[in-house]
Amino acid sequence: MTDPIVDALRSMGTIREFPSGSYLFFEGDSSQSVLLIESGLVRIERSSADGRTALLDLAAEGSLVGELGVVDGMARSATAVTIEPSRIRSIDADDFRALVDQDVRVASALLHRVIIRMRKLTDQFVNVANRNGTERIADRLVELLDRSGEPDQPGVVIRMPITQVELGQWAGLSREGTTNALAELRKTGIISTGRRAMTIERPDRLRTLALGI
Repeated sequence: MTDPIVDALRSMGTIREFPSGSYLFFEGDSSQSVLLIESGLVRIERSSADGRTALLDLAAEGSLVGELGVVDGMARSATAVTIEPSRIRSIDADDFRALVDQDVRVASALLHRVIIRMRKLTDQFVNVANRNGTERIADRLVELLDRSGEPDQPGVVIRMPITQVELGQWAGLSREGTTNALAELRKTGIISTGRRAMTIERPDRLRTLALGI
């Protein structure tokens, strides 16, 4: 199924190749463009009051980045940095707004994306409030498993694009909480860990945990 936004944007803007570790924009910057990720992976992070950064989300191929600030005219609410070599299409803010105004299919698809994002944020808030650390880490690992495209079978290996500390940040856990959660998943035989990779030994049980069951 095609996406009206992606289809429309691929005839607009300019494309650049970025190596890993490239900052695409910073929190507080003026929202002057929308970014479409053609390939690669982008880390979305935000700074806390004490100067530390926390991982909010990972944006992969087909994702839009920075569109909300362009629509509402506000400054960037987060920082975007590539965590692997990425191909990024940049569309000027005025051109993007004109497209949304003129094409009802694009406007509807944009609304659909925003709704999905809001539902995801709501789910994350509920997870933090009501689930223990092991369940929250399991939820993030299921998302990485789904993004990998690997089949659900015992012993499936997924590449870890982020560190264990960042995984914990994504789940809203402290370093200690992350360590304890991963230790519990290893102890119960659900995962085994390696360097920049994780083996999901029991995908069925991981998904059950992610649902808080």
